[in-house]
Amino acid sequence: MGWTGAIPLVLFAASALGCKGPAGGGLPELEGGAEVALRRGSSWSTIKVRPPYAIGPRVNLHFYKKGMVSGNIDAGTIMDGRISSLNLTIDEQGIQGEGPYGSVAVDVEDGPETLNFEGTWNGSRVTFTITANAVKGTIPIRRVGRADSVGGVTSCQYVLDRLASDGAREGTSICNGMPEETRLEVAPRVNAFLTRKELVVVLLALFSTPPQTSLEPLP
Repeated sequence: MGWTGAIPLVLFAASALGCKGPAGGGLPELEGGAEVALRRGSSWSTIKVRPPYAIGPRVNLHFYKKGMVSGNIDAGTIMDGRISSLNLTIDEQGIQGEGPYGSVAVDVEDGPETLNFEGTWNGSRVTFTITANAVKGTIPIRRVGRADSVGGVTSCQYVLDRLASDGAREGTSICNGMPEETRLEVAPRVNAFLTRKELVVVLLALFSTPPQTSLEPLP
């Protein structure tokens, strides 16, 4: 697997990732993998990628041949009497299927200078634009402990418009409170492990499971 399209690899080139906790819990099948990490305030969410797996404390994805993806997000959460499973298909049109809390239909436009992905994620609107200078978008999230209630549905807005010296993207995000300083890190090897649309699936999973901060109300 590898990158397609013409967007420069420097879009995601964080070269020096710090220690953020047990992404994947030290599973042997993830040995030699690479991390995708999101920091909000002082809290981190991480996903470790080693095909065919992408696993973190709140995310478990399995990429199959022929564009199939299965797994779960926030495993153990019950929604409409079922575990929060995920089953997706990646094809020329984009990403379709069922997320843990609703339908998924995301179009991916991979241009020479911009990567756009937008549509429906978990039954609600998602839209992101990634350029060489910024990562901007909005995605629905489910607050842990309230996934089965209307009050459990909210959204996160990300504006990462600064490029750190190590290639990470920095800026702010608002999920359920005040704006938080936010940082997105993608290890260079992730670019070699995943196709562009597979990376979009991982980013959707990461952005929709943001770490909660001290400035946000508890579930």
